[in-house]
Amino acid sequence: MQMGALASSRKDEQSIEKQRIDHSSNLRINLTARLERWLINWRTRRQLASMPDFMLKDIGISRSQAEQEHKKPFWKD
Repeated sequence: MQMGALASSRKDEQSIEKQRIDHSSNLRINLTARLERWLINWRTRRQLASMPDFMLKDIGISRSQAEQEHKKPFWKD
């Protein structure tokens, strides 16, 4: 009976460890995705602000809209 309980206990410990690893991996993936999104926001807003008026007009954005977008913090979508 003790052998069965010991084996069950080990399986429980392995399951808990696997859940911990999965959670850690998910956190890492989520953090990486968020950092990538922030970098894209920062880069595209900077590029938008540097575009000449004729290019902004081509994409249907006014200078004031471009400046407003550029002023947003990188972490806001």
